[in-house]
Amino acid sequence: MPPWSYDSDYEDWDCDCGKNFKRFDSLQQHLEASNAHNYCSIRGALVKLFATQEQRSHLCPSRPSRRVWNAYQAHRANSSNHGWCVFCEVDHADKGVLNEHFHQCHSPCPAVGCSQVLDGNDGLHEHARQSHPYCVECRRIFLNHNNLNAHMNSSTHRPANIPCPLRNCGRMFISRAALVLHWESSTCKSGMTRQALDAHIRSHEAGRAVLNPRLLLTDSTNQPATTTYRATERAWNHEAQAYECYFCHSLFNSLAGLNQHLASPKHSGSAIKTYRCPNLDCRRELSTLSGLVQHIELGSCGVQRFDQVKNAMDALVRGARSLTI
Repeated sequence: MPPWSYDSDYEDWDCDCGKNFKRFDSLQQHLEASNAHNYCSIRGALVKLFATQEQRSHLCPSRPSRRVWNAYQAHRANSSNHGWCVFCEVDHADKGVLNEHFHQCHSPCPAVGCSQVLDGNDGLHEHARQSHPYCVECRRIFLNHNNLNAHMNSSTHRPANIPCPLRNCGRMFISRAALVLHWESSTCKSGMTRQALDAHIRSHEAGRAVLNPRLLLTDSTNQPATTTYRATERAWNHEAQAYECYFCHSLFNSLAGLNQHLASPKHSGSAIKTYRCPNLDCRRELSTLSGLVQHIELGSCGVQRFDQVKNAMDALVRGARSLTI
């Protein structure tokens, strides 16, 4: 039972402490402010939150209690009935308004599944550094550690110090995988293509360390001829405002991007992937040499520790210099 009642004879509100009020809002103010009562106003509704006067005593400015005040703050911060900001010590109308306030005045953690809110960017930086896949230099949170590793191995953090050894090119790359991808995408001024690179790997003694053995067992005289596709301006899709692949209907912003897609193994028609990881515990098969080199460089299966693999990859890249396209 609430500690008040309405007296219809006198037309007033009677508190069980003996005081009378003509208006209910006056009674409400009395219940909230008085140390004799233990009530809190939540969006206009009176709710009893504390069992004793001691727990309510923090409302009295003459004798505040740090322990009780902290308990009261914790209640408001954790209660679904309050939109309490622990930094500003302000109770907002609801959780939606509180979240808007957090984004405007504080620093919510942007990581997926993290509900932590920090008072400022420095606090967010330290939280992210300790709790998430995080690039400290860029102050950027990543979805997982694989994405973070890919970012750390990108041109953002790695210098382009590997030159293309083929004639008439001279471009620089951050990794051997990026160099090989440059050859496979037919963007090298030397004229190198994925088909010519694959033929070079098959003919090179070191290539046996990374070639799929199923290809070595296949009679090369019975293999179908490699078909190369190349798009023209006629591939422009006016409705989509992009270049469209005739085979899979993928869209590309540039003709070069479409031709790079056509030069990939996606539409080669081969049922056997050309390359296989030489690690006996992995044996992952990949369609392109650039994919294999990236797999080796990332070190996810530990194959990069084997000197035989390192020597084979170095020999293959050095051998490409002798190619005449």
